[in-house]
Parts: sequence; structure tokens; C-alpha cells
Amino acid sequence: RWESWDIGPKPRSVACLMLTGGESRLNKIVILAFADDAEQPALAIKLARVPEAVPGIDREAVALRAAADRSVTDVAEVPRVLFRAELCGTAAVGETPVSGVPLSTLITPRRYDEVASWVTDALSRLTAGKQAVPADRWWERLVAPVIAAFGQRFASHGEGSKIEVAVRALRALPALPIVVEHRDSSPWNVLRSETGRLALVDWESAEPDGLPGLDLVYFLANGAFLVEGTLGSGREDQTYVAMLGGASVAGRVYERSMAHYAAATGVARSDLDSLRLLAWMLHAVVEFDRILATHHDLPVPTAMRRSVYLALWRLDIARLQDS
Repeated sequence: RWESWDIGPKPRSVACLMLTGGESRLNKIVILAFADDAEQPALAIKLARVPEAVPGIDREAVALRAAADRSVTDVAEVPRVLFRAELCGTAAVGETPVSGVPLSTLITPRRYDEVASWVTDALSRLTAGKQAVPADRWWERLVAPVIAAFGQRFASHGEGSKIEVAVRALRALPALPIVVEHRDSSPWNVLRSETGRLALVDWESAEPDGLPGLDLVYFLANGAFLVEGTLGSGREDQTYVAMLGGASVAGRVYERSMAHYAAATGVARSDLDSLRLLAWMLHAVVEFDRILATHHDLPVPTAMRRSVYLALWRLDIARLQDS
């Protein structure tokens, strides 16, 4: 099917490179296919290692097709889905490869403002001009499941009253634009391509009809951890407090980025702060499940202490309670 996929003429031979990185059993296997003597792959095939990873494969295929239909490609390069199939007894999705330099390698104190502005501008353009949709048309689909999943994991471990605070804040959200939400827009999943455009990879968590702001705060928080050197250190909460305070390099970038996004999209800053709660709840669930999948015998309280996004959510709840 090589020629029908529009990835070049049918090759005489194909060489494959299999990548199996990642500690979690939920991590995908990726096969890169090279035509003849080409130095760059023409095809990337992602395979689920275990049945629990199949939904992510399916979600990536659906989200990428939706992204292509909704003009995301006007803003950033994204893989093109070539097929969804069963290969080697497991789910597989074939995509065009997207190449570039991960923004995580470009983030330095000197360049962080510039790098963050690229992402802020792209995400603003994805949101700007979208018609606001009343909350009763997206709450049950986009917010209620996150609250339920979060409560299922953490409510019985002392977070119940804090969840009520978060729900009240989220219930106060007004009508919001519905946008393609990547949901894993970390600096290592956003690339700077050779053409100078941004590229988004790893779409298995994406929501084609999602909410604004979540991708931006996720990128900026992880960018702050990188620029301050606290990623993976256990001191991310300190960086986060400094970022929200606006005193650090990351804090000044955060303020400028959020102000630009709010002005460009019409989403109020106070509503972006509430949406930040939802972002951390969503990512805390994913992170917590990955911790337990990687360390099967880890006690739940220990896993909770290792959750960066749960810690960020607690800090935001504390700010709400103090205000």
C-alpha cells in the first residue's frame, strides 16, 4: 500500500528500526520503516504492548483524524494517519513521521520566553474565533468523568473536601470554546520542525472536542520545571509556587503567556485558573495510574506522594481556600 499512502514510490526494500523505550508496560512499541537507503523514515507504526494500551492507540488514530479535519495543521505539523490495523496480535496505527527538535532541548533561561511564545501563539490560534458553548453541553462529557476518576483514586485518602472545592470552582465556569485538546503538550512532545513550524506528537491522550487553556498550563508548568532544573527532583512544587508568584524567570513567562492567551481567545484569566484545576486532576489520574502500573507493589499513599500533578492541584486548592 506504500504508494496509495502517498509516502513515496514503492521501495525495493524496507529496513525497520524498533524502539521499545519506557519503563511502563503501557508504553508503546514504535517501528520506523525506511525505504531503500533513505536516512529518514517514511512510516511510523505504533503498537500496544498490552491490552490496557489498546485504547490509547485507538484514541490517537481518532484524534489525529479529527486534528486534520479541524485545521490544526494550519497551526502545527501533526502526523497523518495511514491505517489502523491488527498487527502481530495487537493494535497498531500507522502514521507519517514528524521530525524536529523537541522544545525541551531548547528551553534555557535565556530562550524560554521565546519558546513559550511559540506555543502560546499556536494554542491561541487554535482557540481564537471559536464560538463559546454553554457548560451544560460539555460538563458531563469533559469534566464529570475527570472528577469521578479523580475521586475514585483519591477521595478516600483525604482529598474529599478538597474535591468539593474544585467542583465548586469548575461549576462556576461560563460558556467556553470547544477546541482540539492534545492533553500531553509537554516540551518533549512539541517539536520545532526544520521549517520553523511547531509539530505535535504523541496523541494517544488527546480529546478532539476539548476545553481551552489546559494544554497551555501543562506546557508552561513543565517548561518551568525544565528551566529551573527541578523536573524529577521532587521539588516541582517549589518551582510551581514561584511560577504562580511571578517572581522567577518561569513566573514572568507564565504571566505573559497567560495574558496573551486570554486576550487572543477571550477566555478570562480567572476561568483559566479554574481550568488549571481540571488540568491537574486529569494529569494526576494518568500519572497515578502509571506509577502503580510501573511499581505494582507500591502503597497508595506512597504513590500519591510521588504524584507531581496531585501536589500542584493541592497547591491550587490551598490558594482558592486562602482567597
